[in-house]
Amino acid sequence: NDRRGFSTFVYNGLEARLGKLLPFDLQPLIFIDHAMGGTEPGVLTGASYWAPGVGLRYPSLIGVVRATFARGFTNKSFTRDPASNSQFFITLGQEL
Repeated sequence: NDRRGFSTFVYNGLEARLGKLLPFDLQPLIFIDHAMGGTEPGVLTGASYWAPGVGLRYPSLIGVVRATFARGFTNKSFTRDPASNSQFFITLGQEL
């Protein structure tokens, strides 16, 4: 990955929700995301990115509210690798 971004991208994610475990309809979840990309059309670079994480999900009247925390990893060594950072997200709206 460079500053131009990826021309080819493959993504796969797996999420497990533990529904009705907590009060107030809060749903804890665990997930892992995995991706590969390449700067040339149709060619993957061989670098593999993955991010295991945890979060909470709340089905509100205005849409699903999610708060997630993940840590990124890669199998390639880069001088300044953006994948090896921790990320925290809060989202609102429809899940895809």
